[in-house]
Parts: sequence; structure tokens; C-alpha cells
Amino acid sequence: MRRIATPAAILLLIASLQTSTTAAEGHAPGVLHSSLLNAVKLDFDSHEFYLDRFTAVFLPNPEKKTSSMWPYNPDDGEALVGTVTDAKGKVVLRYGFYASMQRAPFWVVHNYKILENKTGNAPSGKRVKLAPGSYALDLTAKGKKFYHFPFEVSEVASDDAFTPEPYRFLEGGWQDWAYVFYPQANPEMSIYLKVWLRLKGRTKHKKTHPQMEVFRGDKRVAVSPENMHFTLRPEWNRFDLQMRTPPDAAPNTGKYLKAKDILDQDGAYRIELALDGKPYGTWRFEVKDGKLVPKGRTLRGTADPLTFVEGGRDAFWYERDK
Repeated sequence: MRRIATPAAILLLIASLQTSTTAAEGHAPGVLHSSLLNAVKLDFDSHEFYLDRFTAVFLPNPEKKTSSMWPYNPDDGEALVGTVTDAKGKVVLRYGFYASMQRAPFWVVHNYKILENKTGNAPSGKRVKLAPGSYALDLTAKGKKFYHFPFEVSEVASDDAFTPEPYRFLEGGWQDWAYVFYPQANPEMSIYLKVWLRLKGRTKHKKTHPQMEVFRGDKRVAVSPENMHFTLRPEWNRFDLQMRTPPDAAPNTGKYLKAKDILDQDGAYRIELALDGKPYGTWRFEVKDGKLVPKGRTLRGTADPLTFVEGGRDAFWYERDK
């Protein structure tokens, strides 16, 4: 039997829509930073540049009617475009994206087509070789730019006479940024450091032993599991380091921490990461009033929206010490 919406139900729907609109006010369009770092790729063997799926947030609602399942699409839908420019600002690639809303405010960018290719290299499917140099990926929605992501393609001379072609690698935010994560921002959940690592050189894979230490002031309050090993490859990959109590924290030695174990103690923290015993990086953060404090490019409403590092509700980003 067909049900007719009651006035109360209609009012409830209107209220929920108003709430959604209010929640999005003051939030500029952007991209989940972790999804972008995972999406920008350079194939080690072919030197081909390509993009994987990523998640945008707070995009303007498409107004153009389309026959497609993707409200944003380059065929007959609203325009969501990515442009790659070189160091001189010259356009070398232009993409048209296919995107649909997963749930507000998240838009999943599923696929793309190449609209313009000025690299001088014929595409292989959706992949195109990029010469060494500095680049930027700019994203626009409905004709307005909303994100700017600089990166570089570096080149290392081959040390193998039988494969003399140089090696190429991506450089950029992968080196510097990592985030503290606890699911759904629930203090009862486990807490992690998430970081991108890669292997730079001829070798295609190598095991490494990560050693993370977390300090509040001069006191060590957390470490990573002792027997962890990561397999590094020439491409950037994200790795998770779960925090647990240090070996000298008797009687709780080796206990995996909940986020509240960190959040309950205000203060200045630092995370030190070593790979195979060699220092790799240090990230600093602050806990105040039981919360992780945003700063710099993660400070919503203050940071430049074009380079704002978006973490959503439960990813708290910090930049590595220079």
C-alpha cells in the first residue's frame, strides 16, 4: 500500500535537510588528503603517471541534468576537472572526472577521461609518461578551482649497465605529512600513526623494521609493536603503526592503547620514527582539553582552502620536522 507522508514527517525531512546545509556552511570544497596521496601515482617500470580513485568533500551540488549515474561527469553532467601544469604554468594534462556522492559530504571520484594531453607522449589507456620536473594538479568544480596539489617527478641515474634507463619517482607531500588516527574520533578506539613510505633506487622491494616512539615531553608514552616489518616499494604506500605501551611500562607492558590514553593527558607530544634503526622523521602535536590541536594547513577556516589538509572527523594531520 502506498504511504502518504504526514505533515510531521515532511517537517522532519525539512529539518534534516536544513541541518545538513548548516553543517556544511563554512566548509570549503576540498579533498580527503589521505585519498589524494593514495591516488596520485607514477608507475616505476613505465614512468607513466595516472590517478586512482579519491574522495572529495563539500562539492557544490550539481545543477546540470544528466543521463549518467554520475552527477559529475565530462559527457553530459556537471564539470569536475583536474589540470596538471608544469613549472611554467603550462597545461600538460587535463582530466574530466566521474563522481557520485557516497554520503554527504563525501563525493567519490571513480574514474576519468583524458580531455587534453600536451605531454608529447601518447597515452597508454589512462596513463601518460611525465618528464622529470615540477608539476601541480589543480581541481575545479563547476568552473571554480578548489584545490591545488604540487608534486615533482624526480630522476635518478641507473647504476645498472644492463638497464641504463634512469629511474623516476614522485616527490611531494608523501615525504612530510602523516596523521594520527582513531576511528570515528571515538576515544575508546585504538590509536595509530599513518605514514607514507617508499624505496628510492633500483631495488623493487625491501623489508624494513619500523620503530616508532611517542613522547609527552621527555617521557616515552607509546611505541610500535616490536616485531613489525614493512615491505617498501618504489611507489609510495601508506603504512599503519598502532600505539602500545613501552616495554618499561610495567605492569601494562605491550598493552595496545586506546585514543583516550593519549587524549586524557594534555601536553606537547612528538612522534619519532626510525627505519632499521636510522632516524626517518619527527612529527609534533599537542593535546589540549582532551583534543588533538590542529595547526598550520590543518586549521579549518584559517588555512588557505586551496591547500587545506582535510582529515575529516578522525584523521589529524601533522607535518614532519624539517
